[in-house]
Amino acid sequence: MSHTITKNQTGEAIIDGTISALDLKTESSWAAARLSKDFKIPGFRPGKAPYDIVKKEIGEAKILEEAADKLVTDKLNEIIKKENLEIAGQPKIEVKKLAAGNDLIFTALVPLIPKVTLPDFSKIEVKSEEIKVDEEKVGQSIEQLQQMRTKEVREKRHSEKGDKVEVDFEVKVEGKVIEGGKAEKFSVVIGENQMIPGFEEKLIGLKEGEEKEFNLEFPKNYAEHLAGKKAEFKVKLHGVFKRELPDANDEFAKSCGAKNLDDLKNKIKENLKKEAEAKAKEKQEVEIIEKATGAASFGAIPESLIKSEQHNMLHELEAQITQSGGKFEDYLLHAKKTKEELRESFKDNAAKRVKTQILFRQIIKDNKIEPDKNKVEEEIKKAELMYASAPEMAEKIKSPDYRRYVEMSVLNRQVIEWVKRHATHST
Repeated sequence: MSHTITKNQTGEAIIDGTISALDLKTESSWAAARLSKDFKIPGFRPGKAPYDIVKKEIGEAKILEEAADKLVTDKLNEIIKKENLEIAGQPKIEVKKLAAGNDLIFTALVPLIPKVTLPDFSKIEVKSEEIKVDEEKVGQSIEQLQQMRTKEVREKRHSEKGDKVEVDFEVKVEGKVIEGGKAEKFSVVIGENQMIPGFEEKLIGLKEGEEKEFNLEFPKNYAEHLAGKKAEFKVKLHGVFKRELPDANDEFAKSCGAKNLDDLKNKIKENLKKEAEAKAKEKQEVEIIEKATGAASFGAIPESLIKSEQHNMLHELEAQITQSGGKFEDYLLHAKKTKEELRESFKDNAAKRVKTQILFRQIIKDNKIEPDKNKVEEEIKKAELMYASAPEMAEKIKSPDYRRYVEMSVLNRQVIEWVKRHATHST
């Protein structure tokens, strides 16, 4: 077999290969045997029929295609290994000539991992911010705890602002009930502004058993198919509940697991500080990796790598929307974009993500970083405990694929820590 390699300007290698007619003939015999296993040929056991009989039953073209697929794949792998090519994805193969008694000629477009020159990490400055928690946030947290422990007392009176009410409602636009526009015994706290503007105010003054009809206009920034449209509302009130918030005192603090009110405030302050520190750390790490990626020098990046990352980003967004109970089609409608337009809008960020992956790979390679085995085992055990009551997930956690996923996650974490250690820190 002979071959030539040409590297183009877009980070790919073009491999032109020729496989001898003799090799093609030899492999065709094996291909015929493989194919005949799936065909019932009278008088012969599966895989034992002579080549000429198989050719008559299946067709020579099918045999040659099977042989070419195996030959090209094997030969291409040999070339990649021999030439020390660091590939970044699946090659695109085109068979240029395939005929019995002739050499097999093919071309393969192979995406290569771009060369990268790492930056001087000591010149990357990382700023640390001082974390402070103000008393206002502590007070807001206490108010939220009070809301969670609110007592509700049913009363036989007209509803007022601050009451919780239970209502049946129906919403029509142009005479038709809209999607999600009908509910029974739906709870609304008047004044919390959880519904569209004007709805909660229309409930004030109603008492148990009373009905009311009114018209409202959906806000301009609402879902596109409803934005700005007039709607007819019909409600029936089933109950009025007075909400009594507990006083923020020592007794209340004890019900929350604290010694007294001061202790509760200190615990809340400590938790808020930890949350703020975690967010600051995440922000700092994103910033340092962006700076490192921006300071590195990259060779040509194959378009196929960027397209693959665009696909991943689209899939991630779709999964996120679905898991939160939404519909991806509604998201596209609201964004006024087709799936392809949305994918294309990810191109710049996809390119950044690909560069970061290449950067990480080079840091790992140059510094011989390996995933911390103890951390890997720790993460797997955490997952096993979390999904102990979910048999399907528990089984996946035991799989080699899940272990590889955890190893990569731990490895990426180690790379981030490595970059942080070698950067310059300031306040």
